[in-house]
Amino acid sequence: AEIGFLDALGRRLDACQTQEDLEPIFQDVVRAVSRVFEDRRTAGVVLDSTGLDTLLQDMGRALLRFSGEDVELPPRAQRCNPLRLYLVTEVYMSGGHSRMLEDFIAAVPSARHVVIFSDLFARQGGAQEAIRQIESRGAPVVVVNEETFVLRSLRLVRYLKEYQPDICILFNHHQD
Repeated sequence: AEIGFLDALGRRLDACQTQEDLEPIFQDVVRAVSRVFEDRRTAGVVLDSTGLDTLLQDMGRALLRFSGEDVELPPRAQRCNPLRLYLVTEVYMSGGHSRMLEDFIAAVPSARHVVIFSDLFARQGGAQEAIRQIESRGAPVVVVNEETFVLRSLRLVRYLKEYQPDICILFNHHQD
């Protein structure tokens, strides 16, 4: 079933003519991964998929091609302290991602830390108290609030180009 689904998405991707054509494919991938993640029978079986990885990379290349986004990075200024960029879906006060993120920030106080929330679930990055706690550790927080998956993805590409982190650490949910 996985192969048929991925093949069908791949054919839809091949048929895309514009950036806007990509949005329904992004939505279907998020829905499918959400369903897989919520179905306990698939634990440890489905998300380790070479086919899905290939499809997502192809979607990213198509997005950049249609958007005209320049993928060349400008020269980066020399830094005294490394920049650690964290891409996060959302956080909760009692969540594991929140605590780990705080630990990662505290573990390297000499580094500059920036936290970007994808806000996949449209909840402003999660618990505002948890976000304030992260900010209190000296890490600026950015919440991506574009309306579509395509626009959010492009915004994330622009942030990666802008910040040019030395290290990028993911604290994302599977659907993200």
